[in-house]
Amino acid sequence: MITMSDDWLILSSTPLEFADVILAVDAVDPLLQLRADHSQRFTVLVDAEDHPRLWVGPSREAHDFLAAAHRFVPQHDPSAPTPWWTEVVAPASAAEGSSPSSATVHDLSAALAHQVEGVAIHLSSDQPEDALQAPSADAEDPPFDFVTADSAVALQTRPVLGLTPWMTTCLLWARDHERTFVLLTPRSTRLTPVLAAMVDRGAIQWIADEGGITHDARSAAEVRWDGSQFVAVDPPIPVRPETPPTDRVWSLVAEVDTVHSASEAVSVGALAQHVAHSCGVGPLAGQGLMEPVEAAFDQASLTAFSQSESPGPARFLLIGEHADAVGSLVPQPVGLLERVELFGQAPREPFDEDQLLALGQELLTHGAQLAVVGYRRSAPARLRDVWPAGPVLPGLIAIRGDRFPTLPDDELRAVSPSGTVKVSAPEGWLMPFPAPADLSQDQSTDLLESWEGVLDLLSRHDTLALAQAAQTS
Repeated sequence: MITMSDDWLILSSTPLEFADVILAVDAVDPLLQLRADHSQRFTVLVDAEDHPRLWVGPSREAHDFLAAAHRFVPQHDPSAPTPWWTEVVAPASAAEGSSPSSATVHDLSAALAHQVEGVAIHLSSDQPEDALQAPSADAEDPPFDFVTADSAVALQTRPVLGLTPWMTTCLLWARDHERTFVLLTPRSTRLTPVLAAMVDRGAIQWIADEGGITHDARSAAEVRWDGSQFVAVDPPIPVRPETPPTDRVWSLVAEVDTVHSASEAVSVGALAQHVAHSCGVGPLAGQGLMEPVEAAFDQASLTAFSQSESPGPARFLLIGEHADAVGSLVPQPVGLLERVELFGQAPREPFDEDQLLALGQELLTHGAQLAVVGYRRSAPARLRDVWPAGPVLPGLIAIRGDRFPTLPDDELRAVSPSGTVKVSAPEGWLMPFPAPADLSQDQSTDLLESWEGVLDLLSRHDTLALAQAAQTS
């Protein structure tokens, strides 16, 4: 039987320093040694044979620690300011006896918290996992519970998972070692929209387990472990909850981008703030590279960070009371591509056609060249659970004419099921996709096929326009 990862969180009013870790280890288990992990982010506690036993993350200051605590540790009610967050993780291992005992992890976490007069919160649910049996492949300090030739598996029982330093380290390790990052959780676990978006893009395979039955959260189909990776059951078996979730709410999802010319001065963050306000979920108040974000929203510092990353891409997270967002800047031959992915609280019902048209006009007016807006059902606070969220509702596609100079009007109208509305300030097109909230799955499928047809057309013309611009620049 493989024991799940044992995870703790240290909350304190001051950061946990390396000297504090040394004192805590000496007080609990002086035989453990300390060194850095491959990413240079975590302090790794190793035994006399240099086997990793415990990982202590970097202390990070949460911008709004009360909101962050409400999202990530709802069981904790801070009685004092605790803005500094430190993850402590004891990964499980297939090799029996290789992980420290739960008592040792508890004592170490308590000792670490004592050093900074903080509190140690147990994030794991102590749920055993007996569905998997696999040897750990040879690898240097993998931040996973076990690794095979195909997969790097993190066994997590935290109630809410986000893009924390631990998840970031796992993502980078799996990418660098060409493994599929498998996140194996109970079915009760929920993800922040930022981490859920990585599942949607295929960067993470999220597998939910209950009673030895595992299913892929992305496909909602049962899967099985073949000793090295999760594979689909043949024939496919859809997995549905015995009791459908009753706390679902509408979430708005928007992806907006624009290409800035090489000579244009870009104030990074302005587009994201405009998108949030246009969608009725602004303002965005915090920013950072991981969750919870560590600083107040500031366009000047975002601009400076993006310039420091040039000529490479820059990526950052933004958050407000009613929205999460991911911003990115990617250099292109013709300039700089700025993109905003926004996940916000939607109205009680999806927008009607007039509201969609007004939203599209506002997005174009405030700098968007391409905006795609839709809806999905989610758990409260914009969190994602493993269950299918029902039909996804398209909402709106808005495009500026100067971004798609090769796109004929008639070709666009031919693929838009509800027609197009041409606007002049700035010049462009709006394509609303109004749909009833009780849309059936078949209706949703038909609507999504039309939606995807429009997006495919735009993608082809966007590639053509950028290629032509690159040739003349």
